[in-house]
Amino acid sequence: MTIGLWMWWSFYWDLTDICPANEQPALCVREWIGASSGYIAAAFAAITIYFVWLQIHQGEEHRRLDSQSEASLIADTILIDLLDTSERVRSASSLLDFDPPMSEMSRRLLPQAVKVSPLLAISLLKHCTELVAYEANLRSVRGSLEFGLEPEDLRRLAFRAYVLSWCFGTASEKIKRRGVAEAPFVHPADIAHFEKVFHVGVADRSYLNHLCTSGKSHIRGLHVPP
Repeated sequence: MTIGLWMWWSFYWDLTDICPANEQPALCVREWIGASSGYIAAAFAAITIYFVWLQIHQGEEHRRLDSQSEASLIADTILIDLLDTSERVRSASSLLDFDPPMSEMSRRLLPQAVKVSPLLAISLLKHCTELVAYEANLRSVRGSLEFGLEPEDLRRLAFRAYVLSWCFGTASEKIKRRGVAEAPFVHPADIAHFEKVFHVGVADRSYLNHLCTSGKSHIRGLHVPP
């Protein structure tokens, strides 16, 4: 093979094409090395840039996967906490049943809930605010831990906690499948399931409609349910 290449080169090229006959070979070689050094340096620079880009790309991919894993874990944790809240509220008979505080984990994760979805973070903030206000109102107005609780108030709070847990579960699945949780998190077909678990009233349907449609207009068009 080497001989073949030499024959091909010698047929098409002559030594004088590279080095003139009146130039010393050593000087010719130095000139060629000097002329080609720039190209060699450029080639090595291109290879270096490629490997640097590859490392940056891999680092960004790892950060993206870590961010998705964190968001999914946050969503799953809030889901479990809200399901627990829903069950506790439904079975509550006095303020004693509100100890330890309900949705305590969700309250702690409120700042991180934005990593799951800003829309769900707003709904979670509203849920936690309603729950705290409800308990504070009972303690201040009724003044007795053993005083009976209003069934409709408990049903409403439990219903919203249950639906919100469903939303965070949907968000977690979307993050795992698509890498991002995009609204809506409740679909019209899900309402039939909610109606089997709870008695759904007019105000409840307004809340569900908010979760079904608010994502289409993103944060700017968010309508906070009554």
